[in-house]
Amino acid sequence: MSVLETLEQLAGTQGVSAAILVSRDGFVIESVAASNVDAEAAGAIISTGLGTAEMMGAGLEQGAFNQAMMEYENGVAFLKGVTDEAMLAVTAATGSSLGAIRIAVRKAAEKLAEEL
Repeated sequence: MSVLETLEQLAGTQGVSAAILVSRDGFVIESVAASNVDAEAAGAIISTGLGTAEMMGAGLEQGAFNQAMMEYENGVAFLKGVTDEAMLAVTAATGSSLGAIRIAVRKAAEKLAEEL
């Protein structure tokens, strides 16, 4: 399976609106997103969020970043480390099955790590 196929499979999970694979420096490696999502702009924002999450983990002596889930007024965002140089960002609609999406994100990240 290719990186794009893995992201397409993840984006097919009920409630998911975007699946974006981003490099550490904010460049989009590959993405599958609804038309209202600007993947390139999201890549830069995701990279900044990763840096903040890593600093928080270090400051609280919790170790390396693994994953995060953030709930917003209009949806949910998941961040998951894939490799040392790539991370996966997924957005989903409010009311989606967060457990099912979290499992799908974990499985996709494992596949992506093998594909990169």
